[in-house]
Amino acid sequence: MHAALDLRRIEEALDLSVRVLARHPQELAAQLIGRLSGFNRPALEPLLGKAGAWKGAPWLRPLTSCLTPPGGGLRHLLTGHVAPVNAVAVSRSGKTAISASNDGTLRVWDLHTAELLHRWTPHEDYEELLQASRSDEPWMMDAFLAVAITPDERYAVVGGWEEFVIWDLEDGTPGQRSSALRPVFAVAVSQDSKVAVAGGGGLNQAILTIWDLERGEERLSLTGVGHTGGIRTVALSGHRLLTGSLDNTARVWDIATGAEEQTLKHAAPVLAVCLVSEGRTAITASNELVRTWDVATGSETGPALSHPSVVRSATVNPGGHTLVVGTEDGTVHLWDLARREVVQVLSGHSGAVTAVAFATEERLVSGSADATVRLWDLTRTAPIAARPGHDGRVHAVAFAADGRHAASGGEDMTVRVWATDPPRELRILRGHRGPVTAIAFGAGDSRIVSGSRDGSLMLWDLESGEHRGALLGHTDAITAIAGTPHGPFALSASRDNTVRVWDLERVEPVATLDVRSYVRAGSTWGGGVGGLAILPDGRLVTCSHDREVQLWDLYGATCLAQYHAGVPVGRRDHFQGIQCLALTPDGSRAISCGEDETFRIWDLTASPHDQPSYYGHGAGRIVPIAEGRLFVTTAKSGEVKVCNTKTLKTVALFSMDSALSACAVSPSSALVVVGDTAGGVHFLRPLKLPAAGRATRATSP
Repeated sequence: MHAALDLRRIEEALDLSVRVLARHPQELAAQLIGRLSGFNRPALEPLLGKAGAWKGAPWLRPLTSCLTPPGGGLRHLLTGHVAPVNAVAVSRSGKTAISASNDGTLRVWDLHTAELLHRWTPHEDYEELLQASRSDEPWMMDAFLAVAITPDERYAVVGGWEEFVIWDLEDGTPGQRSSALRPVFAVAVSQDSKVAVAGGGGLNQAILTIWDLERGEERLSLTGVGHTGGIRTVALSGHRLLTGSLDNTARVWDIATGAEEQTLKHAAPVLAVCLVSEGRTAITASNELVRTWDVATGSETGPALSHPSVVRSATVNPGGHTLVVGTEDGTVHLWDLARREVVQVLSGHSGAVTAVAFATEERLVSGSADATVRLWDLTRTAPIAARPGHDGRVHAVAFAADGRHAASGGEDMTVRVWATDPPRELRILRGHRGPVTAIAFGAGDSRIVSGSRDGSLMLWDLESGEHRGALLGHTDAITAIAGTPHGPFALSASRDNTVRVWDLERVEPVATLDVRSYVRAGSTWGGGVGGLAILPDGRLVTCSHDREVQLWDLYGATCLAQYHAGVPVGRRDHFQGIQCLALTPDGSRAISCGEDETFRIWDLTASPHDQPSYYGHGAGRIVPIAEGRLFVTTAKSGEVKVCNTKTLKTVALFSMDSALSACAVSPSSALVVVGDTAGGVHFLRPLKLPAAGRATRATSP
């Protein structure tokens, strides 16, 4: 029995990793360790031991169970979109799903094999457009906002920023289309596959039309009727149509005549609606509350169903007795409608759950702003052991100089202290009144300095965890902290456009550098200092939200040089503000990361006007390692990469299940710590990294 269970765990671990392994088979060892190492089963040790000893290529070995383990409700993790997923539709047979995304694509998935069957886009030059756009949110292309599949599985009805399209599922091409209907945020189809409904519009304008799918023309327009704000959700059942709007109402319509039957008032925009019991019962979601209504009388049928965060999506199972709700905090809640109680909560998404749809009574598909689609098995309710980490996004991580300790700061307003050998959480430090956005070690590793979004800094004793004082002076969010190489001092950067120097022994300010006083003429400065680093000779490097890197004589309060990104090259260079930077160990180069996940390498020994074109995309955080020959990047896609500084080619790769938001490397380059948007803090060990200029060939374990 135990042997069969262990075998099933291995099979499920491979199922969860199938999308990653299809693209990067060399990740097999890391994926197995990341999913199975938390079970402590002797029968799994030989497999994990062999995986840990793999030497086929440079790789990042997880030191903890850092991926979704088998045994829970998650059956498949479908990745590939490079921007938020806005909608998901499932075929009546339950075999395929279509996801619509801000990246300008529709993706068709096989729900049994987790295989990507098709990627559809109206752009023939999609790849070129993608390379010329932001890697994480290519807004210049036509984002798809809504999708529905006709029950006969002939068409996909699609809404987007630019047009309303009827997609032919047989040949995968767009057919009927209307650019007069835009933007379209919500679509629905009738059970007989003859009628489609499209709703949308802006803040103060509603678009609503009923489309004849057989004739390929508009049957009835309700634009400008009823709603005074844009429509964001629609549902269709029998002859009734239910719409939800930014005007804080949901409205019930007769689809044949266009007559409005009921107006259901709310205190906030209605973002999700459902019709059940053949249109006799309406379900609406506004803010954190879901309400049920008798359509005939327009009255509520019971107390509202409350959720911990704003409801973004909702659906009802085919039997009509289970309500599924997707929320802003990334969780999916299943309600028993008769008992009006939650029976199951699914966690895993690191962004808002923007779409939910049933494949069968037992299988559910969800889409999220984290750019993933997940397939859940609702019969699998076994609890997964809680992991240490933050309750919400990790904003900052840092290593002590000796590499024995690490610290992290998160959205939950806590600082967490970690031992690194083996990785484990030692203590939680509480006291901040806002999210902890920056962190560093100082005073010979005896102190931890943490900074918050509320502009305050706090000083902690590493060994005892005791609060040693507050460092006050900044008037806006702290963006970066760095310890000085000599003396018990630390520097902090803020969105208030200042850099401040602090004495950690006396717990008092030493100096303030007002960065705005030294910005070049005509600069579009705004948003403050994004990051800072100290050169071995004591000079200071800062980055700003106007895409600029500055070199300073800190003690003379003088700006020595300004390096500007200039006009973005193919939009791979910084297009938005620079949010962080790091230095190579010798201080000759700085690597900056933009809010758009682009990065650039700057030569600090060269003229600001004679900079090499070393830039790329797909990095949210960058840290140099191996004496500057390599660097580690993390991205919202969940990928951790080790790249060659000269060629920018990927040397090693590890794919996480959640979007990544923080990264640090130990001074010896022996450990990497990453934080994710779900609150996890994970330790990785780089193995078999190449020497300078040496190429490697990967083989699967």
